Amino acid sequence: MEENEGKDLAADMKKDEELLEKIKGIEDRIKREGESQDVSVKYFEDANLQLGKNILKVSIAEITQKFLDDKAEEQTETTYEVYMRFAGEDVLIANIDADGTLKVNKDAVQRIDPDNQLGLLELGDQEKPDLSVLKDLEGKTKEDLEKELEEKGKEREKGKENPEQDEEEPGEEKDDEERDDEEKAEEIARAKNIPAKNIYRIRRDSQFFKNYPMVDKSTYFYRDNDGKMKAEYIDKNGRTVASPFFQDSTTRLTDPVISVGTDGQNVKSQRPYQSMQTNGLSRQYGVRDVRMSIYFDGGYIDMEESRLGDDGKWVGYGIERTGRNYNSKQVNAMSDTTRKEDKSELVSGSFERIEDTGFKEDGITIDELSPKKTLDRLMGEGYNKNEAVRIINYMIGPEKMGEDKAKETVNQEIELEAQEKAKDDSDQKVPWDSVGNRRGH
Repeated sequence: MEENEGKDLAADMKKDEELLEKIKGIEDRIKREGESQDVSVKYFEDANLQLGKNILKVSIAEITQKFLDDKAEEQTETTYEVYMRFAGEDVLIANIDADGTLKVNKDAVQRIDPDNQLGLLELGDQEKPDLSVLKDLEGKTKEDLEKELEEKGKEREKGKENPEQDEEEPGEEKDDEERDDEEKAEEIARAKNIPAKNIYRIRRDSQFFKNYPMVDKSTYFYRDNDGKMKAEYIDKNGRTVASPFFQDSTTRLTDPVISVGTDGQNVKSQRPYQSMQTNGLSRQYGVRDVRMSIYFDGGYIDMEESRLGDDGKWVGYGIERTGRNYNSKQVNAMSDTTRKEDKSELVSGSFERIEDTGFKEDGITIDELSPKKTLDRLMGEGYNKNEAVRIINYMIGPEKMGEDKAKETVNQEIELEAQEKAKDDSDQKVPWDSVGNRRGH
């Protein structure tokens, strides 16, 4: 096991352990507060939940309780708790009861957002959030995490039995660069009297800077005390200067964006909280317009580069920032404009064709935007071309089946067809002695 793989495994295990403790804590609290001892929690991270006019990145705990009613019959009730990340911890900002009604935790919200910039304090108790976003996410239960930790523990022990000789990591210099960026962000934050989390720095080797080499690599974005996003860069004299390529953010530019994200595993249409208009980024790349779409993840900033195609649709690609993982190769290849071409219209056109189909049931991915890739994948699973096409047609046709249901339907059809063929073959066979008897009459 290489050293960096060991570090990644340790970090994954730590994250799983923290989430496991969080889930156990919720289950224990519910048991203490209620009458039911049969409580299970499924925890969803990075959910883009619309609350009022804003779409916020939150974590959601789905709490299922079983209890006996007055007639001693078992009943099941499901409620939800909504959390936002603040100061390194998940803070409970709202509860959603079994009827889907929202109840805001006003004390927590005032602590997180004292100026009420997110408008959460204005939400009435009758608001009913759309929880269908959870269908696109993989929730984790206590049992899931315990199993994952057991498997990762075995993997770690196996690595200890076969240690590799320590070598200098090729990413060491990059880590130093990221540490320098973090120190610079803290320095900027102190100078502007804003929290360090309000600074957004892009990786120097990001696809964004490759797409737009005219933008200085020292460019950073920050959210000022009025809630506006601004962009600056550091000139050769070490002074901060407003970037000529980005205008201050506004809430007026919030057209829906088909968001590819950072890994292309959850392609969806969403409205940014704010957008920054750009100047001069689209001229040489054949794009009608480019904006920086802004979202908030538990009080932290998330940004996408959003492009307007000739079809009038915006498509957003995650911007690789310091301190976070790189985009997937697929996303960077799709967002690459260094060859003076843009593929955003292919994304928007494909997304619209399958948005309201069975593909959406499990969350649309980049691969599913390409019918050929989906066809190839299904054929790789053992279906012939005709069968794979039938599965896709069930998903995009009026039936709007999810993939599992479409496969089950086609499997049943294949079995029935095989039975019919066997029956027809049997009916067509005539015993030779019978034929001889007919001829003898």
